Amino acid sequence: MKPNNSKERRTSFLKFLALFLVTVGMIVCAVFFSYQIPKKENAELRAYSKVLEDGMVFQKNFYNEMRIVKNMLDSLDAPGANVELERSRIAKKLATLEETIPTKDDTHLYDMHQKIITLFSDLQMAKEVVYKSRDCVADIEEYKEELDKVREELTEAKRELRLK
Repeated sequence: MKPNNSKERRTSFLKFLALFLVTVGMIVCAVFFSYQIPKKENAELRAYSKVLEDGMVFQKNFYNEMRIVKNMLDSLDAPGANVELERSRIAKKLATLEETIPTKDDTHLYDMHQKIITLFSDLQMAKEVVYKSRDCVADIEEYKEELDKVREELTEAKRELRLK
């Protein structure tokens, strides 16, 4: 005894089975992607967070080193300072700092660090010029006194020439 609509039953069952598999497959894919995508996002965000943390640590160290260099530059003005020794220490410190700057990237930080180091180097050279010109100030004062004496002598010489 075979049912009359066995062919229709079979096609209906196959349609049901296909729709059931498609539905279950979609649910499985949705669950899979809802767990996989956040995993990848979290990994990327952790890597980005690590880069930012490393950048912040570098910034803090760079700032502390720049404060040390600033103090070293300020010590050049101190009386009795060994200028040549301090100058070489500052140059060495600036060179070391320049080497520690992370490689150039798309951010403005690389250029900023380079310009800060250049600025401190220029400041060091300006302090050297000021230090060397300290002796010149005393020489200028001495020359002014000599000039005043010579002018007085010239005035006296002119008077004597007029009297003769």
